[in-house]
Amino acid sequence: MQLIFFGFFCLRVVQPSRHVTARKGQTGVRYVPPAAACVAAARCPDALQRLLWLQGRGFPVAHSPDHGVEVLEAAAAHPDPQVLRLVLGSHRLEGCSPAERAAVAAAGAGLVASLELLLRHGCPMGVAATVAAARGGHRAAVEWLVGRLGRRRALGGAVFGAAVEAGDVELLRLLRRWGCPGPELAVPVLAEGRVAAAVVEWLKGNGYGELVRKVGGLRNCIS
Repeated sequence: MQLIFFGFFCLRVVQPSRHVTARKGQTGVRYVPPAAACVAAARCPDALQRLLWLQGRGFPVAHSPDHGVEVLEAAAAHPDPQVLRLVLGSHRLEGCSPAERAAVAAAGAGLVASLELLLRHGCPMGVAATVAAARGGHRAAVEWLVGRLGRRRALGGAVFGAAVEAGDVELLRLLRRWGCPGPELAVPVLAEGRVAAAVVEWLKGNGYGELVRKVGGLRNCIS
């Protein structure tokens, strides 16, 4: 019998298509789908080694619509692009709208190489990925998305709000130059006071002073 340790979980492989999990210290076990082992492995620092081990024992490492997109999403967020390459295999993602979650995961982690790999495999991506990149302060990922997808597909009002929340003045400058719509969507972030002073000053000095004043009035009314 072989044991695989994933963090606080121990997976006991019974057959290539059947395994059980148990928390350390627990006497009971519960059956889980084999894909769950692959998701757990993909989230580990040494994911590539673990996934290769599982693949050699018949586990569904390669992405398949039958197993959902959880493994793909976890692999897309891993800093080693080889993990994503292994999970993708030769599978195409055109028409698989849930696969956009993988693009959002990669963008949220600022992994441009993984975004490139996903796009080559036909993964759908758009504003949601740009929002994730902006919220994480990953300017290079935002620039890549705009450059590869075009402004119409990559930009939307929520991107501006995410950049305000991230406190990234340089990204805000880029968005303004690109004509990104929707600064009014930054109002909730401004109203909650979760904005760096440098961002507020930049907004005041770049044509958004009225927006800042309105938010100030709103905050006074709420308080």
